[in-house]
Amino acid sequence: MSRVQEAIALMRSENVTANKAAEQIGVRVSAVYAAIKREQKKAGMIPCPCCGTMVDPDRVRR
Repeated sequence: MSRVQEAIALMRSENVTANKAAEQIGVRVSAVYAAIKREQKKAGMIPCPCCGTMVDPDRVRR
């Protein structure tokens, strides 16, 4: 697990802020926020009906 992922796990398990988690693990706060944003974006993606890759739902024509 990467240090950024460790910081996110710490945030979720200990209910601490991104700033405190990043400081405890030793990573930049911006990296933690960027990883959270990527996770949120991934959560909203669906598999393409043609090829199966994960894509934004707005890009799929049905």
